[in-house]
Amino acid sequence: MRKKVAIFRCDGGPNIGNGHIMRSFFLAKKLKEKKITCFFLLKKYNLFLKNYISSDFKILFIKNDNYLEIKKKILKLNCDYFIVDNYQFPFILEKKIKDLTKKIIFIEDFPKKKHVADLIIDQNFYRKKKNYINIQNKKCKFLLGEKYSLINPKLKRKKRKFKKNYISNILITFGGFDRHKLCFKIIKYLRFIKKDLNITLLINRKDNYCDK
Repeated sequence: MRKKVAIFRCDGGPNIGNGHIMRSFFLAKKLKEKKITCFFLLKKYNLFLKNYISSDFKILFIKNDNYLEIKKKILKLNCDYFIVDNYQFPFILEKKIKDLTKKIIFIEDFPKKKHVADLIIDQNFYRKKKNYINIQNKKCKFLLGEKYSLINPKLKRKKRKFKKNYISNILITFGGFDRHKLCFKIIKYLRFIKKDLNITLLINRKDNYCDK
């Protein structure tokens, strides 16, 4: 019996962050457990992401989101599932690719975008099906809400009981790249708290506010 094949189309690195590739990676690990062969189709990436993925999956590279280039990859691998985690993926291209594979799946964060997808995974809090108003495939299925978060199983939160008045250790991170300087803004607000805090900040050396 032929193994099913999934191709992930995602990007990462400066100005994009690591999140798209990382959450696709953890979904691919789950599919691998189901005996589904996974490939990653990348256009933008950094060395860390490249090495991280290649430890478990084969990487394919493209120069652009070009229909003929992607079609060639899909047909060569006999792709069953084409999974996209990319905000810039064109809707016109999505429609064309839908005819090349059994299922096209989107990991999405913006419900107002137009789709013909067969499945949408949206891990944002309080997301509802009614938020998706531009879905052109009436048979599209949805996996919505925080219980579908695609995170490293090792980082699953452990329940702890603590009193708010005893908070003294704070860990701050906004992913691989923080282009909006959110860490810097949070620290500014914490300075107004009249209490000694032990703050650990995780940032990328290439973030432009790192020295500050």
